[in-house]
Amino acid sequence: MQNRFGDLAEHLVALGIAKRFNKLGYDFDTYVSGGVKMKDLKANEIILQIDLLLENHETIAAVEVKAKPVIKDVENHLQRIQLYSLERQKRGDKQKKIIGVIAGAIFPDNVKK
Repeated sequence: MQNRFGDLAEHLVALGIAKRFNKLGYDFDTYVSGGVKMKDLKANEIILQIDLLLENHETIAAVEVKAKPVIKDVENHLQRIQLYSLERQKRGDKQKKIIGVIAGAIFPDNVKK
C-alpha cells in the first residue's frame, strides 16, 4: 500500500519548488514528480527512487520530501544521489551537475547543519 501522506506531501512540494529554484536562477524546464525510479539494467530491479526531479540543460535537482527530516534521511539522500550519478554514467547519459535537496515541513536545527 502506498504512503498516502507521502504522496500528498510530494504533491504539495512539487507545486512550488520549481518556482523557488527558478527565482534563484536555475531555470528548470523539466519537472518529474511522483517518484522517479531507476532500475538496475542487468537485474531489472529498482535500485533507487527519487521523490522529485527538476532538470535543465546543465543541472539536476534530486529532491527528497520528508515531513520532519532526520540526519539519517540526509545521509541516505547523499548515497542515493551518488548512486544516481553513477547509474547515469553507466547508461551514457549526459553528465550534469546534480544537487541534492531535502524538502520538509519541520527541520530540527541539527538536521539543518
